[in-house]
Amino acid sequence: MLRVRLTLMRVLVGTLLATAVLAATAPPVQADGTWADRLGYPPGSRVLVLHASHVGTVFEANEAAERQLSDGFATSASAVVPGTWFTEFAEWCRSHPGHDVGVALALNSEMPYNRYGPVAPRSEVASLVDADGYLAATTLQSVINADAGEVERELRAQIERALKSGVKPGHLSPHLGTLVARADLMDVYLRLAREYWIPAVMVELTDAHIEQFRSEGFPLDEATVRAVREYPLPKLDHIEFIPTADSYEAKRERFMELARSLRPGITQITYSPTVESMAVERLWPQWQQYVWDAQLIADPEVRTFLVDEGFVLTDWIEMMQRFEQGGPSLEMPTDDAPDAVTFEQSDSSGASP
Repeated sequence: MLRVRLTLMRVLVGTLLATAVLAATAPPVQADGTWADRLGYPPGSRVLVLHASHVGTVFEANEAAERQLSDGFATSASAVVPGTWFTEFAEWCRSHPGHDVGVALALNSEMPYNRYGPVAPRSEVASLVDADGYLAATTLQSVINADAGEVERELRAQIERALKSGVKPGHLSPHLGTLVARADLMDVYLRLAREYWIPAVMVELTDAHIEQFRSEGFPLDEATVRAVREYPLPKLDHIEFIPTADSYEAKRERFMELARSLRPGITQITYSPTVESMAVERLWPQWQQYVWDAQLIADPEVRTFLVDEGFVLTDWIEMMQRFEQGGPSLEMPTDDAPDAVTFEQSDSSGASP
């Protein structure tokens, strides 16, 4: 019973940090509407980033993400640079350029049978590692123990390793939400995004979001709000995760219900595709959901549904291109904004030509 409770707590904390806390890092919506409006997508568009996570951790996750990026099913993916299979994925990226591959900035090594250590020398990031020299197993350990200066040292090392490996990150994301669980760690996250000019995965915060998250126990202090308001790069309007279910058919139906409910703006739907193997069944208690994640995004019925619903696909590379060229509310000529890419017109990278 204790083990079950601890597992439920880990799932709850991870979900809250990856959704509520991540969303709570952005400032109130400005008068110029959604980020889809600001970046010049057609008015009222429901724009999707289909984002594959956990890449670089195991071979099976790499194989699934590589297939989905190549086939245009995923428009974006993030790689865990300290992960044991990052080198293989970096090699794939070098031979398949043009995809939106980001760095999932990791302070945690959460899989009990696939642990990995920091990229920086352990002696220089001692507050980030456990007694065995691995990155902390849980977000809670990192939030309690991590020194912000050592966090910055490690994250720089991860970004630099990605660059030296030939991976030009299209975005940065907070693996397991750890970086947005403490104000000083979030400050490091935002500063690195600005310094490297790589957009950080963040969600715009409406007044309703502020009220919701404060009521759920996630306070937003003035320093945090001010820091985020000074952060200039593109953000999401919404972030969602593919729902879990007891069968593939139920999962597909829940995904379609989620998609139908999406409001106009840019939404990132994050999922964790993997191919099935005996190793995966040992590594992840939720392995079946991850296998179904890969099946779902490649499902012809789902593809037809998204086309019929009129969704527009994008990725962080295209978002930054629009941002730098200037959208209608960025005080640049509207004609300079790239044309939107509808679902059926997107290329294998998910980005506009």
